[in-house]
Amino acid sequence: MALDLERDGLTVAEVEHARVLARPLEDALARGRQALQEQRRVLVAAVLRPEEREDGELEMVRVAAEQLLDSLQLPVGQPEGAVERLLGDRSQGSSVSTALDAARLRDCPAVTRLREAPPWVVLTALVALSTVLRIWGGTLIPAPWYTPDEMIYGLLGRSLWTTGHLDVLGDRSPFYGLVYPAFVGPLLSLHDARLGYELLKGCQALVMSLTAVPVYLWSRKLMRPGWALAAAALSLAVPGLAFSGFVMTEVAFYPVLVLAAWALASALARPTGRSQALLAGAIVLAVLTRLQAIVLVPTFVLALVLVALFTRSFAPVRRLSPLLLAIGVGAVAVKLLGGSQLLGAYGTVGRQSYNAADIVSFALYHAADVLIVLGVIPVVALVLAAIPSFAGREPSTEVRAYVAVAIALFLGLVGQVGLFASQYTGRLAERNLLPIFPILLIGFALWLDRGAPRPRLATALAAIGAVIVVATLPPGRFVVEAAIPDSYGIVPLYRIKADLPSLDLGLVLFVGALAAALLIVVVPRRALIVLPLVVGAYLAVASVVVTRTVAHQARAFWPFMVGDDLRWIDRRADGPVTYLYAGDPLWNRAWYNVFWNRRIDRVYTLGTQKRIQGPLPQRTIHLPASGRIDAPSTQYVVAPWYYTLDGTRLKGEPQAELALWKVRPPLRVSTQTLGVLPSGALPNEAELRVFGCRGGRFRLTLNSSGDRAVTIRRDDLPYGTAALRGAMTWRRSIPAAPAEGGMCTLQVSVPGGIFASRFDFVRNARG
Repeated sequence: MALDLERDGLTVAEVEHARVLARPLEDALARGRQALQEQRRVLVAAVLRPEEREDGELEMVRVAAEQLLDSLQLPVGQPEGAVERLLGDRSQGSSVSTALDAARLRDCPAVTRLREAPPWVVLTALVALSTVLRIWGGTLIPAPWYTPDEMIYGLLGRSLWTTGHLDVLGDRSPFYGLVYPAFVGPLLSLHDARLGYELLKGCQALVMSLTAVPVYLWSRKLMRPGWALAAAALSLAVPGLAFSGFVMTEVAFYPVLVLAAWALASALARPTGRSQALLAGAIVLAVLTRLQAIVLVPTFVLALVLVALFTRSFAPVRRLSPLLLAIGVGAVAVKLLGGSQLLGAYGTVGRQSYNAADIVSFALYHAADVLIVLGVIPVVALVLAAIPSFAGREPSTEVRAYVAVAIALFLGLVGQVGLFASQYTGRLAERNLLPIFPILLIGFALWLDRGAPRPRLATALAAIGAVIVVATLPPGRFVVEAAIPDSYGIVPLYRIKADLPSLDLGLVLFVGALAAALLIVVVPRRALIVLPLVVGAYLAVASVVVTRTVAHQARAFWPFMVGDDLRWIDRRADGPVTYLYAGDPLWNRAWYNVFWNRRIDRVYTLGTQKRIQGPLPQRTIHLPASGRIDAPSTQYVVAPWYYTLDGTRLKGEPQAELALWKVRPPLRVSTQTLGVLPSGALPNEAELRVFGCRGGRFRLTLNSSGDRAVTIRRDDLPYGTAALRGAMTWRRSIPAAPAEGGMCTLQVSVPGGIFASRFDFVRNARG
């Protein structure tokens, strides 16, 4: 199926520019456009082959101009080259039914309406539909899930918008990027934080959906508008667009890197001063969006080498020498200034040592992941579409430039992410590959637009290679729940594993890849429309599964961070708030509460054993036996639920295991409870510590459902025992041994566990 919305083939100017006419035919250009068109139609009717495209008016069959040359050369006895004999498509004979099928499809009312619609209308409709669907997906996500990433970008954006600096709680943060904080800052700075967050998700859905615009415009230079629209539509079905519901740089990096890749291809195809300046600007924009975009520099060099290889000439290198010189000077400057330091928050990546074998392995795993995400077919199609460029017979400079950029960027990103994952994650880091997917899908549409040529040997090798690469991925290692945040492509496999645990996922991957490879080989040309429909359906289903899965994970996650009320602190405090962190394994609670509650302006860490991960400014303080904290404090303090402070408790969040206090200065910790859950359950042993103990009484109420033996120790010394029989309530009030300026303790041991409805301390009037 060819969705030729403009109903036009190559113009005379395009044919001449492509240099596809043999020298004896060049005189025909003097006859004007009409004569040449008539001559083309006669020739095509005489040399009709199945790989030629069905199109045109009056039921005529046309071919691309570069295909016309092949049909003209061989009948006059010119020898076919070795590469053409190896890679040429001779698999099928002519078929009049192909043209008849195309005619029937063209006469279909739905197709007719689509063909008559202006491309910009269809493109706008695609963007609007994608935006609406992604907004719907965003409504399923109640709060951030990626901690501390989302909080960092949100706080940086809010600081940039309100103060002009990239700060977190007033302290300078390592550089994570400029473009994305500038984008999220205005909405996250709204007085109503919840409203700003919801509006931001809607804007992000639009931003990611707008990626279809550069995909279409770039594709339009390579193919007819119908297939360019198909590439745009497929780019909107990629599961990674579910990131539009999260405050993550993937949102901006997705369209920005596509723009940069397009600028790179344009500079390679037309190396003017303007195109080189645009490329330099695009690279700077991409790096300011995400430092990962430095991969564009080696990508540019590799793509330039490939174009020189395709053209069998060093002319492209000479024409782009100014930009190459600028890159060289920049590289030297970066080296002299300390390259790893310029990587900002990712500086440690440049100072780390790596194992070459691990890098290769993880690069291969990520190549397999790309195949899995796209369903194998588009990647194999791109390989087949690249054959004329490598064979030196691709007439289009635009296509050669695209092929060079697509291959170079794929290799660059896979290598870069493989290097990073081999040392830092040990898992698939697919989200760092997200922008490569629409670029590869352009190649898929290009291959379809050219009639899907499938030379036997090349097709077999590409299909077998794809299956082998997919088979190298060990699902037992990578298809796990912990990998979901970084690798949306494995989510459908994870769901299959969860529903059918006895199923061999390795076999599923192999069979799926083999089926896709066979499909691209055996589907008849008149049914080629099946391929983009299958890929589109695969991506759409995966997107739905991914969206529902990550939304479920986010919904289950956020109550344990802040409780039911996201802004529970700001609603009750009318002044600055101090956050006390005491080594909670869920350290991301601090980030969550700082993100949603703007009253928090400082963070204290009790002790030196554990700190909150990430660039959150925090001061380590010592908790003495007196309980008095020697640090500036605020009137309001958030502390773990198992601490009581000298003041009034305003609000507790049992799910988040936090409490808000209005304290009396100076800040003083009164008690600490260990071994008792927020529900009151005492699994085995518990301890109550009293700071600044000067007399008072421990109050203990235990509720047993069966026989229990209770052992009590006071200040680490035996105090007494009790035998509880059956269901009963046992109460005791135990006097504390005064410790001037020190600490009193009470330990309770109940093998088998019990419920403690009371476990507290009442000070004497003078204590």
